[in-house]
Amino acid sequence: MTLRVATAPFRYSGPDRLDITRKGGSPFAPSWPLLTEAKAMMRTDPRAAWDFYAPRYVDEMRRSWREHRGEWLALLDRERVVLVCYCPLPGK
Repeated sequence: MTLRVATAPFRYSGPDRLDITRKGGSPFAPSWPLLTEAKAMMRTDPRAAWDFYAPRYVDEMRRSWREHRGEWLALLDRERVVLVCYCPLPGK
């Protein structure tokens, strides 16, 4: 089985919804420091903010994999998941 992953705005409410917001306490959420810095950059240069954010978020998720293996394995066992957050679309 292959996990199908989609993203959606936080308001999405389907059965395959997974809240990955920091406020939701998800192990898939970015750290507050990363969010704070990226949000500040977003106001002046959204593209640069995404370029800054993406590799750091990947690094954080690598740490999350090591620290929250059970949650990751449960996620990977699903057929479909829609990750929801408050983020604007890249480049917007």
